[in-house]
Amino acid sequence: MSDRLILYFMRHGWSAADDENVHGGRYDDSLTVKGRAQVLARARDFAAQGIKFDSIIASSLRRAHESALIVAETLGGTVETDPDWMEFDDGAPVTRE
Repeated sequence: MSDRLILYFMRHGWSAADDENVHGGRYDDSLTVKGRAQVLARARDFAAQGIKFDSIIASSLRRAHESALIVAETLGGTVETDPDWMEFDDGAPVTRE
């Protein structure tokens, strides 16, 4: 057993808020087709490098949870959902300038 702890942080893929040009915060949007493809490509990159995860944790927001599920399905594993990983609640979605 190794004493090493390696953490990977991954942002979700492109979401509906990105298409709407808004900063989402806790806006609970889904991944887009583009976002699913981005996450799948990253998951396949992990697989090509032989990277496996002992644990995958995602916020309960759809875009983050869906991203984590794609990684888990690609590499094998399950996803633990933890609302503490959500973005700060900064109010209603705001259009980016």
